[in-house]
Amino acid sequence: MSVVLPEKCTPQGLGQPTKLSLPGVSTRSALQITTVAPGVTVTKSCFLEAQTRTDKILRKNDTLLVVMCLDGELCLSCLKEVSEVKIDPGSCWLLHPSEQGVERSVPAGRKTSSIVVTIRLDEVSATIHAATEAFTNSGETFSEVGSVPNAIFDLEKLFDKPLVGSELLQIEGKCLAVIADVFASFGSVSSSDLHARVVAFLAPRIDQRVTLDQVARHVGVNRTQLNIALRAHSGQSVFEILRAIRVKKARQLRKQGVPTQQVADLTGFSSASHLCRAMKDWS
Repeated sequence: MSVVLPEKCTPQGLGQPTKLSLPGVSTRSALQITTVAPGVTVTKSCFLEAQTRTDKILRKNDTLLVVMCLDGELCLSCLKEVSEVKIDPGSCWLLHPSEQGVERSVPAGRKTSSIVVTIRLDEVSATIHAATEAFTNSGETFSEVGSVPNAIFDLEKLFDKPLVGSELLQIEGKCLAVIADVFASFGSVSSSDLHARVVAFLAPRIDQRVTLDQVARHVGVNRTQLNIALRAHSGQSVFEILRAIRVKKARQLRKQGVPTQQVADLTGFSSASHLCRAMKDWS
């Protein structure tokens, strides 16, 4: 495992892509970084190795990351708490600007490429700082904010050649537009959409232990926002929604002749008697 210090990865200059190397990384892989505005850098990573790659990234307290996976998959985990996310192709995640280091793992056998926008909050303009406040004040460590914005593919042009003049200004504008889109989507989901996303997340996990933090992180809002929105839409909490899904599935299985104890196991109830009480309560 190698240790990465983001503040040491300094591009040559505004619009000047700089190629970096990490210990143990094949020369077929690429890691490039460039600055597009004061306090805002964009890094493109492409890992082609046949072996699993793990890096420990140590951030300053004021550094916020926007991680967008283009191909393959990334796994990110915090070094100071039990918190891990898998970033699938096409998804976009925010990492809170805390002091916690992040471990990045790239699985073997797959080409993995990503773009990471690093925002140093003590260096960016007041406008960018204000745009990030809803997320930085949420206390969430990781938050999924939907799919990769279409404009992200324009940012790959940052690494084709050095940019100056109008070209640099155009790309800088597109990068800032991506940042604006990402943070505008945080916490802006309607209550009905939020309810649908919660149900979609819970339905395949009815036999598992699910926490409120997991659900909130998946849908991209904090726990308070989540409960307020769900209560407004359906009058139910996350766990009331989960129980309703479990009971509905249990009734379907019982109609198919599945034994009660097996139904309880498949739908996350601790016992057959617990299942029977739940079905009676929701009749």
